[in-house]
Amino acid sequence: MSWFRSVKARAFAVCVGLAAYSSTAHAQVCFGAPAKGAAAYEYVRYSVGTGHGGSISTTAGRLALGANFNTRSMRNPLSSASGFEGAGRAALVIALGKVKLCPGIAVGYAKLSKELIDDLKLSDQQLFARGGVGVGLEQHVYGGVSIIPSLGVHYDFTATKFDVDATGGKNETTGDTLSRVAIDYSLGLRYRFVYLAASALRYSDTGGGRPVRGRFIVGFAFGGAPAASTSKSRD
Repeated sequence: MSWFRSVKARAFAVCVGLAAYSSTAHAQVCFGAPAKGAAAYEYVRYSVGTGHGGSISTTAGRLALGANFNTRSMRNPLSSASGFEGAGRAALVIALGKVKLCPGIAVGYAKLSKELIDDLKLSDQQLFARGGVGVGLEQHVYGGVSIIPSLGVHYDFTATKFDVDATGGKNETTGDTLSRVAIDYSLGLRYRFVYLAASALRYSDTGGGRPVRGRFIVGFAFGGAPAASTSKSRD
């Protein structure tokens, strides 16, 4: 009887260990990245302007960690602007079969300087924090090919500082805060160590309009494809 209980205890421990490994191995799929993370180049398309940058994601135990940075610029006959944006995130990974659920937080900083007509300059700095949940999976399709769909819903809080620099020394500084719901979704395609993805970001206060930001991503995945390795082991 004691031997039977010992076997049951060991089997339970193995099952828990496998569940933890499964969560860790698929940690980044909630954010549209390959399961074990990646390093990537990103072309960013804003509702106004474009940008270029990069991102990196990795795993640490049951945590999914990531960071990104990109420039931003826009030009038209009346004004021009340039700036940058960067953010970092951390999430806890919960395995629900093939699907992974990732509650987490992110913080970031952005700055944009605009030169308007009549020598008027406007600079805004944003500090933002986000908390919510993402869901995703990496599904093996054929050979070394897999698809990575993801969806995230987050509460977004942004604090903005505005600096106005006008000709004649008329400077002014103001501030504002904004709270809203952010929805981001993406679809990725991976072949062995290379992956492509596209993502979009919408806010609750923009109604049914176009996304406020889109990302087009090409990068190199870390580690092997989990689904492909699993299918081989069963054979």
